[in-house]
This record gives sequence, structure tokens and C-alpha cells, in this order.
Amino acid sequence: MREAGRIVLDGFDLQSDAKVIRHPDRYMGDDRGVEMWGRVVRLAREADRQ
Repeated sequence: MREAGRIVLDGFDLQSDAKVIRHPDRYMGDDRGVEMWGRVVRLAREADRQ
């Protein structure tokens, strides 16, 4: 990510980290993650019905 940041952002170091989440777990992070996951599941169910 740092190299990509330098290339795309004209030398700016983009800091990042990584955490592996394995099935059946899922990343929640904070309340926004819980809300987003609920939205994804709802949209997937709606798409399956169509």
C-alpha cells in the first residue's frame, strides 16, 4: 500500500494495516460495520428473490 500510495499520490506514504478475518467470522469494526453488513445481507436477499 505504501508503494501504491507513493505512485498514485505523488510520493505520499499511505499507511495501512491488515487483519485476516476467516469464515464464518466477519469484520465489524464499529457500529458502521454492523450497519453496513446488515445492508449487504438485506440487498443480497432482495437480489435472490428477484
